[in-house]
Amino acid sequence: MRCTSFLAALCLVTALSAPGLYADGCFVWNKGADIAEPSQKAIILYRDGREDLILQVKYTGPVDEFGWIVPVPGKPAVEKASMKCFYELSEFVQREGRSGRGKGLGDQGPGVEVIELKTVGDYDVAVLAATDAKALAGWLARHRFKWPAGRRDVLDHYVKKKWYFVAAKVHLARAKTDTALAKRLRSGELHPLKMTFDTAECVYPLKISSVNKGPSEVHLYVFGPRPLVTDRMDFFSETHWSGPVDVKKLQACVKDLPRLARGKWFLVKHRRVFYPKAMADLTLRPCEGEDWGRARNRFLARYFTKCREQFFEDLREYERLLGHSQLNNISYGYRGRLHNELGYVDALGKAAPDVAADLALDLIKNDDVWLLRRLFQHTIDADLDAVSTRLGRKVLELRDPKARRYRLRRAYVDLLLRLGAKAGAGVALLLEAFPKPGDGRRLNDFPVPPEQMGILVRNCPGRKGVDRLVGHLKHPHTAKYVVPAFWYVRSEKAVEPLIALLAPRDLDRYYARNIIRALGHSGDGRAVGPLVQKLDQDPQAALPALGGVDPDRAYRTASGWLGEVALANRKAAWRYVGYADLSDERRAAVRKAVFDQVEGEKAPELLYPMARALIHQTRPGDAAVSKAAKALEHIRGRLSRAGRHNLDIEIRAWKKRLGRPADAKPGT
Repeated sequence: MRCTSFLAALCLVTALSAPGLYADGCFVWNKGADIAEPSQKAIILYRDGREDLILQVKYTGPVDEFGWIVPVPGKPAVEKASMKCFYELSEFVQREGRSGRGKGLGDQGPGVEVIELKTVGDYDVAVLAATDAKALAGWLARHRFKWPAGRRDVLDHYVKKKWYFVAAKVHLARAKTDTALAKRLRSGELHPLKMTFDTAECVYPLKISSVNKGPSEVHLYVFGPRPLVTDRMDFFSETHWSGPVDVKKLQACVKDLPRLARGKWFLVKHRRVFYPKAMADLTLRPCEGEDWGRARNRFLARYFTKCREQFFEDLREYERLLGHSQLNNISYGYRGRLHNELGYVDALGKAAPDVAADLALDLIKNDDVWLLRRLFQHTIDADLDAVSTRLGRKVLELRDPKARRYRLRRAYVDLLLRLGAKAGAGVALLLEAFPKPGDGRRLNDFPVPPEQMGILVRNCPGRKGVDRLVGHLKHPHTAKYVVPAFWYVRSEKAVEPLIALLAPRDLDRYYARNIIRALGHSGDGRAVGPLVQKLDQDPQAALPALGGVDPDRAYRTASGWLGEVALANRKAAWRYVGYADLSDERRAAVRKAVFDQVEGEKAPELLYPMARALIHQTRPGDAAVSKAAKALEHIRGRLSRAGRHNLDIEIRAWKKRLGRPADAKPGT
């Protein structure tokens, strides 16, 4: 036997000065029958110390002696309500009873008082007051409401608060003669119950639902003169802020809750899946003049400070559901959002940077890389030496290629890169383990690729790292490995070794291109001569590199190649002017070259580079914008399907820079 929260949707309607409101419930049924609860809904209207609570549940499975229990803080009056208000409210958010003497529930004993018995629609209802949790559990057992063994503490929690309990059972005897009731039972959807009672504190008592053995999906539709939020729901939930509500559009709600027609209301919808250990009473508070982002960040800081352990328990439960069939127990709509359920962790770096740093250490310990990526998505304004050191140690621990943990190691290196300049301590740790010059075998086994090592050294400048890399350039066994690091690191000491490495004529083409690119990044004038010599051998690599050390000479070379017969030179020239930063005069010259050649160009492989050059060299305010748009349309018509797709992406971005609609026709 298990007990499941009644709640899947809750609508709280409350005034700013309202002292409080409550609602929760727990399903109880006989003989351990497993009745699923895919949909639970509630509406609450609160004002002036009086609350109207409408509850509705949808279940699947056997209904023999099915019943449910709802604790409320005041003596309730129970009536029948309509489903129309739920349909209306759900549609609104997405777009922007009979009484009589009940039978079988009338006996009472010491510690339990039966306040009222009645039949409300399809239910037999008893209103109880209890002074002893053991006696209440006994009353439930005698009336075939089986409570989970060992969870009497939950009942005691509400008994000590002197709350009332509403016990409701489906009136199955009527189902034999009432065909409408029998049909509703087969569909698993009965009419709601409305309870009206006095209350004095703004709390949603979720604790009774902690007797669950599985998760419960909770929807909160919150109405108030100001937006009402709760720290627990704010962090984990999908939240929609609908703003002021026109109650004229909610006539079905007004019919069941007449007080909704008076006053002005804000609507906030929250949604979250709760796990049993996380089910504690919730508090709702108004956002007193704060914007939503500030309120959210304040709640984040408080949550991680006070509920740290609970957060990790929830996280383990999420990961378990991601890998097991129990994911099917959650509604279909929630499955698609499960990976993004912790999306608000992005804001933690600014809301509580010290807490974010501590959280990162725990996540590294548990290899929670996917959540670390979210945490490092934005800058954390705190000292991260401990975090970067732990990341560096993790990378070194995973250096063994036989460990088959390449992806995890690569992820930790990527996280160090995301820290940027704050990764200094971790980079220093990696440099301590970095092999000495000449140790080629150990260098090949180092866990950080040379390109990424170059980025780390660039982000955390220090002569030790640069000198160690330059030392490897002077050894033939290790030079080939470290050259890509100098695509990102600049050093005067590296220029001469790189020039020496480029001197042999029998170099592998891929290796030669790596050296040419490194020389282009150096920005050193000594690299001009060797790069000019390579223009004839590999123009596509040498010309962009020459642009990095001598842009003027590179442009003169490219402009001379635009009219040449050699296809390789022309292709290299168009690619270079497709990204080079040129003066207005030179940009006009490039545009003129495109206009002159595009009509008669017969080499299809040059069309796309020409289009990119035209896009890059045509900017807002240029006189040739309309002419350029027509030329691009002409080029597009001559490209392959894949080429048209890629060019369309470039053109949309270009029009956005020009301040034009993405679907604007050429010449407009």
